[in-house]
Amino acid sequence: MNAPAAVTAQWNNDKSNDAPASFTVTVKPNSIASIPSYPLHGYRLSWELYEDAKLLSHGEQNFTDLNAAESVSGNIEGKPHKLQLHLSLVRPTGEVAAEKNLDWNAGRQQAKQTDNAADPTQ
Repeated sequence: MNAPAAVTAQWNNDKSNDAPASFTVTVKPNSIASIPSYPLHGYRLSWELYEDAKLLSHGEQNFTDLNAAESVSGNIEGKPHKLQLHLSLVRPTGEVAAEKNLDWNAGRQQAKQTDNAADPTQ
């Protein structure tokens, strides 16, 4: 399964306690040389931030015309212990074009990413 855009995410750590203070997500449409490659009109990125399975915050960024890489950032309050950021790139029809999860655990001090690209024919 191929997504029409690459979705990347990273934690931005607070230097004082090594815990994430924010996150940054970048959505980059596929180049003309990649498959699938087509204009992305009316797509949106939705995100949900969880700590120990409790929803901390959520949001959306609408993209009228996604022609180049776009970044979205969010802040994290407090001193988290276990975080999961769930991202969905959503088509204008409401179908999910791509999903990504970014995990952070204070005990491991390492982020883990998982991708789930939706079927491009949807």
